[in-house]
Amino acid sequence: MSSDPIPIIRPARPAAGPDTTRTAAVIMLGLTLRTLREAAGLKQAQLAKMIHVSTPTISRLETADGTPQRRTVEAVAKALKVDYATYQLISVLFKRTEEPEWFQHRFNDITPGYLRRLLGLESMAIALTLYDVRLVSGLLQIPEYTACVIRTGLHLTE
Repeated sequence: MSSDPIPIIRPARPAAGPDTTRTAAVIMLGLTLRTLREAAGLKQAQLAKMIHVSTPTISRLETADGTPQRRTVEAVAKALKVDYATYQLISVLFKRTEEPEWFQHRFNDITPGYLRRLLGLESMAIALTLYDVRLVSGLLQIPEYTACVIRTGLHLTE
């Protein structure tokens, strides 16, 4: 056996585009602004003071807690002196944050907050991991699939 490490391949972060959901755009915008702030060597409080907002406002923006405000996003971009390409990315992401999710028109009044975030991210998921002690997953209810899982299963003793 080789002692070389096994390379881990991770999918690239999805680019902002027409299929980016509003929820994903809010998260991607926050991560982008946080990365830019950290690259500039600024703390949240320093940036907040520069653009005349509270530190919690910067925190909420970076953690995607709520809907970002245009003037705040533009002030952050200006304070961080972002280049044109980065500004274009921020603009695309922000524009997407202003559009409703697919479920909001019909189900927003009956959908709890935690579920709105999940529904907003689900359509962009690459993989879903389920765990429920009370429910057998749909695929495992198919005898052929169950037999395959049992036959090839996880070899936890190896």
